[in-house]
Amino acid sequence: MSEHLYIPIDQLDSGFQQIIPEGATILYTTRANVLKRGMGAHKKSGFVVVTDQGIAFHAAKTGLFEMSIVSMAAGALAGFIPWSSIDKFNNYKDKIQVKHVLPDNPKKKLEWFFKAERCKDHGEEKGDFEGRKKGFGPFVEALYKQNK
Repeated sequence: MSEHLYIPIDQLDSGFQQIIPEGATILYTTRANVLKRGMGAHKKSGFVVVTDQGIAFHAAKTGLFEMSIVSMAAGALAGFIPWSSIDKFNNYKDKIQVKHVLPDNPKKKLEWFFKAERCKDHGEEKGDFEGRKKGFGPFVEALYKQNK
């Protein structure tokens, strides 16, 4: 397994098959908190998959103390953000902020935060995660800069 594939590709949610473009190479997988900013903000837990073409995410689980009843009732947060549609990118080491334009509506922008989580279900030790979470943002930022 690649050093950046913390969740084996065959163990990812089957929904990623529809989200990730055909032919994309998966470079990084992790559990993550996904926060959609703006009107009707939602926060959920799920997965982030970074590819050579962009960032895919699928988060459906809501914690007990989440932002609101609306967030708990909302469906899964899922999508694919191509590198080319990213308008703003910030790296906070264990978390990244991405603001992007919608391909079918260039006047509309969405803002997301993706925060790496420990992959306990896949045997990641706490100490290993502490080191990895510091490298999450820089790894994704380097891909963004390379592909924008």
